[in-house]
Amino acid sequence: MTTTPALQPAQERLLSLDAFRGFTIACMILVNFPGTWEHVYGPLLHVEWNGLTPTDLIFPSFIFMVGVSIAFAYRKRIDAGHSKAQMRNKIIVRAVSIYLVGMFLNVIEPIVRFFLNFSENMQNPEKFALLQHWLLYEIRYTGVLHRIALVFLVCGLLFLYARVRTQVWLCIFFLLGYFCVCTMIPTPGQDKVVFEPGNNIVSWVDSKLLPGKVWWNPDNHERPWNPEMTPWDPEGILSTFPSFSTCLIGVFAGLLLLSKRTQERKIIILFFSGALMLGASYFADIAFPINKSMWTSSYVLFAGGFACTVLAASMYFVDVLGYKRWAYVGIVFGCNAIAIYVLADLLAPFFYTGLNRQVMDALIEFGTSPKFASMAFALLFVSVNFVAAWCLYKLKIFIRL
Repeated sequence: MTTTPALQPAQERLLSLDAFRGFTIACMILVNFPGTWEHVYGPLLHVEWNGLTPTDLIFPSFIFMVGVSIAFAYRKRIDAGHSKAQMRNKIIVRAVSIYLVGMFLNVIEPIVRFFLNFSENMQNPEKFALLQHWLLYEIRYTGVLHRIALVFLVCGLLFLYARVRTQVWLCIFFLLGYFCVCTMIPTPGQDKVVFEPGNNIVSWVDSKLLPGKVWWNPDNHERPWNPEMTPWDPEGILSTFPSFSTCLIGVFAGLLLLSKRTQERKIIILFFSGALMLGASYFADIAFPINKSMWTSSYVLFAGGFACTVLAASMYFVDVLGYKRWAYVGIVFGCNAIAIYVLADLLAPFFYTGLNRQVMDALIEFGTSPKFASMAFALLFVSVNFVAAWCLYKLKIFIRL
């Protein structure tokens, strides 16, 4: 982890990039921390299987921005003749750091809850043994930060050592290869290709190769568990490969923004490229349904097209027309995006020890619906994290995990 004392010069920085990245992180916090999972508006939940909700576009948009950041961080250094070995080492160290932070977040909540009741738990050997068992056998080895770390590592190294044309072909290969694997290889034990929750080739591979606990299991909080389903993970092994394509689309967008084309031309190309991918996703959905949980190829195209058009709109309004006030919240969040995401996870256990219930009860007594009260608490939690991001921003502290 490093901190930088000051912003880059204004002429080298597009505020729209920070705004897009920051609003994405704010939305991630909003959907991850409702007042209660029992009362959540539909658009703030992931779709159950095929299809999309607005929530399903948040994570790929951030991975897209990881690709943009790779292009901005390393293109000029490569052109200036910086050592690729040094850049490679920094990419590896940063990827490992992000992954380890993700692992830390996966184990911190039960540890915090254990020590909040330390005296009681120490007098109960069974609870202490359960904690040990959880740490040894039920740790989840995947997650949001884990996938960010992997795509940053792979796409960062590809950016250093592969030509742009090779990167384009690899982007296409990941999408077509994943399509072939999922639609042509029957799940072992089945006489045909199966494409159901917990019953498909992707889930089967994870069940054989992925250690520890998976995210989609009987304890999942978003919706009732179906006993007929096999536990599976949306950030599993096979589904990581098409996420490389999501990041590479961001890399290509970043290279476009670094080109010598005019700002208006860049925006037009982004809009046009986004429209093409959105159209292609419609036809791809016929053969390979849009599915966030499996990160299908059609989903990559739709999410990439969405990210390109949103980035183009952000550039037009913020960088061309100069409407920076409405983007201020996003800019503040975006300058310390991953750090604030981590902070939200660290603060969450303390905000869910009764405060969420008190806020919701007060709002419900005032006459609001449970779903509105749940969303209001989520917005309150986003605001708390914004205060922390604003303090870092004002102190010109920018944490790079």
